[in-house]
Amino acid sequence: MEDDFLEIAILDTSSDIGGLKDTYKKAADVLAYLLHQESVEPSRKATFMVVVHDGRLPMVNMTKEFAYHLINNMEEPERERLKGILKEDISEFGIENETLTDFVEMELLDTVNTYRKWEYGKYAIENFINSFDKYELHREWETKDLDHKILLEIFASNLDRDQEKWDPQTKVFLVQALKYRLDPNFSNIASYGLVGDLVKQNLVYLSIEMNRLKSAFKESLSQAVDRGRRRGPKR
Repeated sequence: MEDDFLEIAILDTSSDIGGLKDTYKKAADVLAYLLHQESVEPSRKATFMVVVHDGRLPMVNMTKEFAYHLINNMEEPERERLKGILKEDISEFGIENETLTDFVEMELLDTVNTYRKWEYGKYAIENFINSFDKYELHREWETKDLDHKILLEIFASNLDRDQEKWDPQTKVFLVQALKYRLDPNFSNIASYGLVGDLVKQNLVYLSIEMNRLKSAFKESLSQAVDRGRRRGPKR
């Protein structure tokens, strides 16, 4: 019974969501805004809604992609109800529509903040890793024969020595990203839940610093691979 529940509960992110984006865009925008509004200064919230709408921040766009998957996994009656709300919507951004906001809070936001939180964290990690071109880290991706525990230790120590002096939460995000790249089953639900929380709290920062985060990830991983190869293959 428990296994059946888990199979039903796990979010299916394998489907193509391209066809949903025109119909449900405002709902995805509202979810992204509501999920991250607590980390935005009150005086900046109106500007943040515009940024969400325009899709200027990569981690906001990731959240919106996750929202489309949530909508795609809805039961048909709920999805049709949302479509009906959006069809009648005349607001500029969606957040002004109380009926739409209430629906998003109850049907989408509540699930992300509870049992979908770990899936949101995992989705954020997948999105970060997939943002690298498959040839961008060609040599560094060849880690199969190296000791993964040692690689993670060296990678984390490299981040500590990095001139950027990454804060603990950013470091956790980058280490979890490497764990996922080495083995998607490396992390557990609790780890992904932690990532989900820190992405919610640091969405704007992670978005603005995305290029530097990617550079730090590449550099730290390259150094870890070099040192790992000198130590020899895993035993």
